[in-house]
Amino acid sequence: MVYKGEGIATVLGAKLISSKWSIQSAMFCIDSQAAIKAIQLTKPKPGHYIFDMLHKSLEGVRNQHPGIRIKVR
Repeated sequence: MVYKGEGIATVLGAKLISSKWSIQSAMFCIDSQAAIKAIQLTKPKPGHYIFDMLHKSLEGVRNQHPGIRIKVR
């Protein structure tokens, strides 16, 4: 499914951000409405493990860069 690929790309982007210093804001531009909706879901769906990884990665980003503003578009 396409949204899984979008999720993996976003996880990799989050890992890239966490390896940098002094990041104040980040924007993830996702061209899949299904992927954007999957980020917000709390109920497990097929492929949701990828978005669980994304949430853990973003938690690490927030720990590395307190006060960072993250947007998903």
